[in-house]
Amino acid sequence: MINFQKSKYFFLCLICLLFFTACTTSKRMLDLSIVSTNKISLNKAELASMPKTKGVVGKDVRYTVGFIPWSGVPHLDEAVKDALEKGSGDLMTDVSVYTKSTIWFLFIASIIANSIEVEGTVVKTNNN
Repeated sequence: MINFQKSKYFFLCLICLLFFTACTTSKRMLDLSIVSTNKISLNKAELASMPKTKGVVGKDVRYTVGFIPWSGVPHLDEAVKDALEKGSGDLMTDVSVYTKSTIWFLFIASIIANSIEVEGTVVKTNNN
């Protein structure tokens, strides 16, 4: 005989799991040799001799609740500014740009986090 008490809890847990799921997608958009959001003069400058920080990641995240975008769309320049601040530099080299979306399903509503991420080497040019 089937124990209905245990099966009821099993189905309740299964339904809760379905309502609290998340999905993530990531896509590499492009690669850039040099990028900056600051005005920089590189006359007679040797990038190889300047101080660098490798593997710096910057991101700009924007949220949508239901179908209402609360903060617009993510911007590449904001992600680059974030990376430059984290790496304490003026420009980035060997940059990879990614778009990521994460969707959380909460009962009948959903929360979507759209982001642009940049990853690369931050260079301090001493122009400040």
